Amino acid sequence: MKPQEKKAIFKTLEEKFSGNLSKINQLTISQKNYIGSDIWRFFKNDVKDYAVTEDNNYRNILVIITDGYVYHKDSYSRNNNRTTYITPDFIGKENLRFGKWKNKFNNGDYGFITTRKDLGNLEVLVLEVNPAGNSLNDEDIIKEYLSKWFKEMGIKKYYIHNSNLPINTKSRIEKFLK
Repeated sequence: MKPQEKKAIFKTLEEKFSGNLSKINQLTISQKNYIGSDIWRFFKNDVKDYAVTEDNNYRNILVIITDGYVYHKDSYSRNNNRTTYITPDFIGKENLRFGKWKNKFNNGDYGFITTRKDLGNLEVLVLEVNPAGNSLNDEDIIKEYLSKWFKEMGIKKYYIHNSNLPINTKSRIEKFLK
């Protein structure tokens, strides 16, 4: 695209983002049968095909909009304390919410099962992390899981942000893109 075309598209992002995020939330809530979004398997199988080009004229940027929990009914595996998922129930059952959870996380080698280490030229922006209401540490735990996973996959630039007002989310996107 020409620079003018890119700028025109960028100017419409805020409206599209806000409107589509609202539609996605409404659709998910109305279905009442949430099977999950298979973020783990996307990174395992598809991220290089869909989000990475070797052309140095481009930045490879992947934006993930999520509540932060990673779950899909068909990607539910565990190897010791490494999993393909993180849910509110899992965090509770593992007693990660309270006390010195970070020590337990690090000493117990908690995290996602990592299947690749070749994503050094991918940048990831995670937006709208919004953990369950009564789980005060879940946001920190989610960020720790994702950060560890991204580092293990070789991702050098990533940011993980919680839910916020659309105007604040917009400024976070702009900062990331600069």
